[in-house]
Amino acid sequence: MNKTSLIAGLLVSVMPAYATVLMNDQQVMEVSISGKGLTRLSVQGDLIQDIFVYPFMVGEVVTHESIQLHKSGHVFIAPDGLKESFYLTVMTQKGQVQDLKLSPSLQKAAPLVLSLPDPEVNREEAEKENRKILEKYVLAALQGIPPRGFKVLTFPDASCRKLGDIYLTPVASYTSSSHRLNVFDLENKGDKDIVLMPEFFLSSDDLSVAFEKPTLMTQDKVRMVILSQAQSHSIPKSSISTEPLASTQPQG
Repeated sequence: MNKTSLIAGLLVSVMPAYATVLMNDQQVMEVSISGKGLTRLSVQGDLIQDIFVYPFMVGEVVTHESIQLHKSGHVFIAPDGLKESFYLTVMTQKGQVQDLKLSPSLQKAAPLVLSLPDPEVNREEAEKENRKILEKYVLAALQGIPPRGFKVLTFPDASCRKLGDIYLTPVASYTSSSHRLNVFDLENKGDKDIVLMPEFFLSSDDLSVAFEKPTLMTQDKVRMVILSQAQSHSIPKSSISTEPLASTQPQG
């Protein structure tokens, strides 16, 4: 081992670790600090702007004289002579509040850092935002525009398919690392208007389907987009139902 490695190893062995406490303004957090030397109290990503200490005296020691709030936003604690626990409340610049019960002990002095727990992800809000993003993808595909982050693929089989009186013509396919959008033109060559229902066009691998219009009028065309999870660079086979679609006109 060379001299540099030896010095680095010694530094690692003697440097005290930071004590980290997750903040919870609903609880009094109990923490042991060194009964000798200086303890710096900080809040991660924030500054302490006010403190409150209780009781005002522990034995013959005036507690607030041992605890000082510095203009830098840190609190410095020098508990020499304090042998009993005391309470400290810190209030931060960003409005965080934490009550602490500090107990002097024989441990080595080490900085004490208060940190906020990772924010909980609101699953419902996250799903709502994801749905909005997917809707934007589908809307762009309906307009014939590749959504941002998608690339254009060529249909391996671009031939027209027949489903009752509806003829399906592949128009475009867009894919990203997570999703695929297949675009079709639907043409009604029958003599009755047809109500378009998603279940007739979706396979088990598809997520949703969107139509340019809810009803396909006779001798008219409507664009359709099928959204699915991206699995490979080949166009997945669709299990489009061969059952007749509902007509908007009564059967004669």
